[in-house]
Amino acid sequence: MTEEETVCYRQKLVKFLVALRDVGLETKFHIYDILLDPNRTRKRKSQFITVAIVSKEEVIEENFSVLEKFTDYLHGLHDPSALVTKVVHYERVAFAMNAGEKYFFEHGECRVFDPYRKFLFKIIDEETSQKKRNKRKEPYTRKGIHTLDKGGLGVLENMENAYMKIYNNINDAVILLFSFYIPCSIDFHDCARVLQEFVKASGHKLVIGFEHIHHLTDRKRSLKWLEIENITVVSNKELERQLSCQLQGLLRQNDDDIGWVECDGDVDNTEDVLHAFCDDVHGHRVGKHSRCSGKMLCRRILKQV
Repeated sequence: MTEEETVCYRQKLVKFLVALRDVGLETKFHIYDILLDPNRTRKRKSQFITVAIVSKEEVIEENFSVLEKFTDYLHGLHDPSALVTKVVHYERVAFAMNAGEKYFFEHGECRVFDPYRKFLFKIIDEETSQKKRNKRKEPYTRKGIHTLDKGGLGVLENMENAYMKIYNNINDAVILLFSFYIPCSIDFHDCARVLQEFVKASGHKLVIGFEHIHHLTDRKRSLKWLEIENITVVSNKELERQLSCQLQGLLRQNDDDIGWVECDGDVDNTEDVLHAFCDDVHGHRVGKHSRCSGKMLCRRILKQV
């Protein structure tokens, strides 16, 4: 691709990541609607990931149909047993929150990309043996732990199979990952390194976007692990600019005339717009009776002109 084509393609990737963010937020709210008692006050967790396997053509054409199918499926889920794992998967899209205490609070990246913990246990063994080299003859291992989170088992494999039914060659696929927090560098989770190991083993192309940095994560360390061939990291500033462009359009236009607003990279008062919009969305979702507006919001953000 020429330099101009490369820049254009990256902008379209950013749009897809923003759409993944919005689908992820809507999924998280839907799960909380079903699983949590609305009369009880309980702190909602921020972290989630949304993953999609798409073709290059879908990115270029801004074809979000795979995300629209996922939201259709999502809003048909009302049985708590289908959501208790906090992993939702349909065709080529998956959503995951962190696992609970029973499963060592395993992070979403690990649940989807390393469901059998092959990469994670290897990382833990290496790091622990290095720290305790002078105290142990054998490296510490978690292989004896039998309580395995099953929420992410088979999810990525099913997504790959769904892609293969349409495009035949999985090697041409692009895996898009939006994570609320940058893939972490926290001990015994090491999401950034898990993703590195996954890409090295699979050869897949992985594009990662994130919105915030957790206070326990070393940003530089995470980015260092992700600086390998076939991994592209889109900064939170890039996503913020694109999101702000879209939200300014949503706030300016009426309900019947909402669509994409192209971002030229020159947006004023980005944080003010984002905060005002977030407050507005929160107000819509205070009462469960008005949660249906969430689906409408998701549709508006995905709508093409």
